[in-house]
Amino acid sequence: MTRLNVSEIGITSAIDSPGRNNTRVVPYYVKGLALGIPIYFVAIHLWAWVLIAPHFTRRNDFRQFYAAAYMMRTGHARELYDFDEQRAFEDRLVSRESIERELPFVSPAYDAALFVPFTFFGYRAGYMLFIGLNITLLGLCLYLLRFHTQGLRTIYKWLPLAIVFGFYPIGWTLILGQDSILLTADLLFVYCLLQRGRDTAAGVVMAFALFKFQIVLPIALLFLLWKRFNIIKGFILSALVLGGISVWLTGTAQAKLYAQSLLTIGSLHHTTTGMAQHAVLWQMMPNLNGVTVALLGGMLSNRWLVIITALASILTIAITARLGYYLQSAATLLLLSIPNAVLVGYHTYIHDLSPLLLPVLILLNELLPHEGGGSIRKEMVGRLAALMFVAPVINSFFPNHTYIVALPVAGLIVALIALTGTRKTASDCGDCLSQPSFA
Repeated sequence: MTRLNVSEIGITSAIDSPGRNNTRVVPYYVKGLALGIPIYFVAIHLWAWVLIAPHFTRRNDFRQFYAAAYMMRTGHARELYDFDEQRAFEDRLVSRESIERELPFVSPAYDAALFVPFTFFGYRAGYMLFIGLNITLLGLCLYLLRFHTQGLRTIYKWLPLAIVFGFYPIGWTLILGQDSILLTADLLFVYCLLQRGRDTAAGVVMAFALFKFQIVLPIALLFLLWKRFNIIKGFILSALVLGGISVWLTGTAQAKLYAQSLLTIGSLHHTTTGMAQHAVLWQMMPNLNGVTVALLGGMLSNRWLVIITALASILTIAITARLGYYLQSAATLLLLSIPNAVLVGYHTYIHDLSPLLLPVLILLNELLPHEGGGSIRKEMVGRLAALMFVAPVINSFFPNHTYIVALPVAGLIVALIALTGTRKTASDCGDCLSQPSFA
């Protein structure tokens, strides 16, 4: 079999003929839901800012990045992964908290260096500046995806903006001061480079997101299985440089301590020393790890939980790799790999779902304007994408059951496979999702 391309499928994307969306009337229930749901989620975020943010400012995740960057700037990089030192700097720079609220810095050292500019300001000012940077990046993402939101704008002109800022993981990333929007922007830049056929450059840029290596490494593995060697070449070269910089900044002793802490956390063991002593809330993770611990945690040992999660992850990657192998477009493959990586990533909280905005937005743009007038298959795909947009709100009402969101994430993989198709039929959309989204 040969890999599929757009000409084989014979289907033209809606974004190649934007006028097509204007020739049919969007059903009233689509307009009603599109009016209500995104605005409701935006309102949730604004309400959270009013009620939570003023009391939560010093207890959010930004404190770990700020303290680590300050350590980097003031000559304490060689103590970066010493949790006691981290705690001392967080207490001094931000606020004194109990051990349960102290947040260890668990990213590669180069990530701390990225936050150094914010440490020239006080903590609150640095936090607000970081929020400003994130909002700017989201605006840039909307600009780059402007041709991939034409369908949504036929429903309401402001709908793409509402979807972006109403996406629950995005809102919580802003409030928490997390770096998941940086990851989202990075993967969007990778998507744009892949659209232009600049595979090696895309791999280089992808490696910069290794501060979320639990998500980026599965993406790289899938591209390796898909034999996209130019992407992997750029990724490995960039990763080696970033890894070298990180070890140079902290020294080999701290690098070893960092690796040991990650292995301890990944094994599900809770210790009383080091970074791994911080509680890990597995049931609040919308991934295979969260599902396994939530359903089997009271019946099996940690060792068996790790084995079952590993086997489920290998199976998920194998199925995705097999179904995506015959797709030609590397950009489409990236859309397919993102939900897969979120699902198999060993350590993903709700804000780590932010990169799902890219496939969700593109799927909704392709299918939502044609709800009620297309094939049942495409309607179901569109509804799966809509479910993925809505599902993360479970974290707000039932936080200890956030692992349930792993099901819509898996559904998004099914939706992408169903829309791109692995068969040459007239009803398949093929690689239409990879049409250029920027001038």
